[in-house]
Amino acid sequence: MELILLKFVRGISENATLWELALNNKYGKIDRVRKRIEYDIKHGITKDEAFTFLQFIRNDSNYDEVRSGKGHMEG
Repeated sequence: MELILLKFVRGISENATLWELALNNKYGKIDRVRKRIEYDIKHGITKDEAFTFLQFIRNDSNYDEVRSGKGHMEG
């Protein structure tokens, strides 16, 4: 779950190949991320763990580079 969320938040690199662009177009949308989180919850993680990780990304200094990206929610 963590890798999926971090990939979504970071987005795709500027020098991505056509293959990476196609994969991002197919699997990089918020609906696919939501489905993946639901799948992970169904197969082992709890909703509290998912929420805790989202809060961790929002507040921890280790994820400053993720939060500094274009389009990040403020507040």
